[in-house]
Amino acid sequence: MKYLLLFLIVIALIMQSTTAFAQDFFRNKSVGGNYHYGYIWAHRQSIEHLLTGHSQGAEFFFQTQTDGSKWWQRVHGYPQTGFSVMYFNFANPGVVGNATAAIGYVNLPMVRSKKFLFSFQAGAGLGYLSKRFDPVSDHKNVAIGSHINSAIRVHFLTRYKLSENLFFHLNYGITHFSNGAVKVPNLGINNISFSGGIFYAFNPELEFLKPEIPSLNKKIVPEIVYGFGVKENYPPNGTQYFAHTFYLQFLKPLSHKSRIALGADVFYDMSLIHFLADSVSDSGNNAQVIRSGIHAGYEMPLNKFTLLVHIGYYLLDETKTDGNIYNRYGLKYQLGKKFFVNLSLKTHWARADFVELGIGWRMR
Repeated sequence: MKYLLLFLIVIALIMQSTTAFAQDFFRNKSVGGNYHYGYIWAHRQSIEHLLTGHSQGAEFFFQTQTDGSKWWQRVHGYPQTGFSVMYFNFANPGVVGNATAAIGYVNLPMVRSKKFLFSFQAGAGLGYLSKRFDPVSDHKNVAIGSHINSAIRVHFLTRYKLSENLFFHLNYGITHFSNGAVKVPNLGINNISFSGGIFYAFNPELEFLKPEIPSLNKKIVPEIVYGFGVKENYPPNGTQYFAHTFYLQFLKPLSHKSRIALGADVFYDMSLIHFLADSVSDSGNNAQVIRSGIHAGYEMPLNKFTLLVHIGYYLLDETKTDGNIYNRYGLKYQLGKKFFVNLSLKTHWARADFVELGIGWRMR
């Protein structure tokens, strides 16, 4: 009994000493959960056999409501930033199994009233899939070749205020799992789901600040980016190759939250050597695996982060294996006024080519 009493006294002292910290920590915070119901999107005919029922999932999230203490928060309509942990059962335990993911995200408000909020959510993180392709034990799983994968989420969210602290929401969107072709097969799993749940806000009556927004410099900004990745060719469990990217682009700011891009790309992908004639590989003329093209794009800056989407067209491609169009979806993080790190996924429409991890220099 005396140990229990001592334990309670210690807990009381800790709570008393951390009350101020707790109040500050939970300021503008909320916690909640969602139930997901959906299906795997058969974006290719070759994965239709994986669809044996409806997927179900559960999600727990912890998020922060920005208050306008930084000018970029006001520009983007006072978004929420958060962290989510998710679990999905894909209704095919013997082949696809289940997925667990941890994702960081941002909710960008589009429509806001006193009781209603409609937002766009973009998030990225890591996922673990319990099942992957194995030539003996799981040869039917042609979607995923590794347990560890990237997890990318795009959702549309609706929120309705039930009481002072309690909110109800319904959402719709897609969660994508892929390893970026580090291991094949890598067609990817796209889980489309409706979700709904409740969340609790610790101090919902938040007063939004209105900081002064700096003037926009609309001068064109040149950028140079280098990135590299690793990819595997078919058949599975084969050789992995390095692939390199170099591009120069020019950015034109349209507003504080959007800018357009125009640039030129060079790709040096050693995995392409096997698509060329045997005489090429025998002669060591690796220059023929160089691809080049031009791209146009859109970028959205969010404080030090930038979301980007590019679409490109090959001008030089000796292999002719992937069509003429390529895409890039990614994220940049500003290290200072000049340098940034880049993480993006190069694709050919819905098929991943390789992950580009690198560094960039802003020449202004």
